[in-house]
Amino acid sequence: MRGAALLLLGLLLFSGRALALDCYLNGPGGPVDFTGQVDPFAVPATAKPGDIIWESSDYNITVYCDNNAADRQENENVFAWINPYPSPTDLYYQLGVAFNGRHFDTGGGLYGLDTHQCVDNQFLADDPVLVRENPEKLCSGNAAEVHTSRTFSVRFRLYVKLNSLPPPGYRSALNTYALMQFDGKGGINRLADARNLKYRLSGLNNITVLDCGATLAVHPESQIVDFGTFSAVELAAAPRERAFSMTATKTQDHSCSTGFRLAAEFYTDQPLLAGNTALDLQNGLMLKILEAKTPQVFNRYFLFADFSTGSLSVEKAFSAQVLPIPGRPVIPGPWEATTVFKINYY
Repeated sequence: MRGAALLLLGLLLFSGRALALDCYLNGPGGPVDFTGQVDPFAVPATAKPGDIIWESSDYNITVYCDNNAADRQENENVFAWINPYPSPTDLYYQLGVAFNGRHFDTGGGLYGLDTHQCVDNQFLADDPVLVRENPEKLCSGNAAEVHTSRTFSVRFRLYVKLNSLPPPGYRSALNTYALMQFDGKGGINRLADARNLKYRLSGLNNITVLDCGATLAVHPESQIVDFGTFSAVELAAAPRERAFSMTATKTQDHSCSTGFRLAAEFYTDQPLLAGNTALDLQNGLMLKILEAKTPQVFNRYFLFADFSTGSLSVEKAFSAQVLPIPGRPVIPGPWEATTVFKINYY
């Protein structure tokens, strides 16, 4: 088997039916109102309106839903309701949620996203006769397969978009933000005693406005790492490896008076393996990115550059490595994969 292989490197700076479902964090009886803390971050002076100036790492949570009491003994899909409650606004910043590869700004109002997790009606499930007589009302359509609860994983991110650049020293009034609520398809349950998981984030007022920034460069300049052609036999003998580098350079002018750091990550929406250190190429091969022979964890930020100590330029050397996935056959043919190098200022 021989094939051409490329790695592409990108650079980016209503009221509804109540009591339809109960949803908890982690499992039955778990928290229904959870607040996570956002670390402080910064806005570079080079940012432009419309830029996403900060994006969190992945939030991966486990959601458990049961007690479907929907009308007419119907099954119910769990919905993730984005921006479930009015959030504070800011002249300069726009909050948002990234969910399943889509971005939802708070300014867009309430969004209902189907998780495709179907929960059977509890009243129907409690009556074996009704179950036998009404299989069409079940999620599975099969009287022998009843699902009165669902446990599933949800992955999302919070981001901050720039409306306009605030003056240095500006402190936002933003603090706690309700990202989403898990509920039925009819809308959100606003009752004070609702057992519907709300996920909030706090600390959004810890935003520093910088008077400078940094530029980023990728080598090779094409942002393409070409693995060339190789055979399965060659790959079994040794991984295929190619080098690339990233360089950050601090703005060097009289206006730059503040120090800052850059956090970076290699981001992908593709399936991951080996503790999220390998990208599944879906052909029996996996891709790793290494720094000094240490595999990088995809979708997790790491300290990339420290410009608080007088340094003006930081270069980091990486290598992209392709190797077989143990126990899987290698599928011949060309392939390509893309990972995005994202940075946050702090």
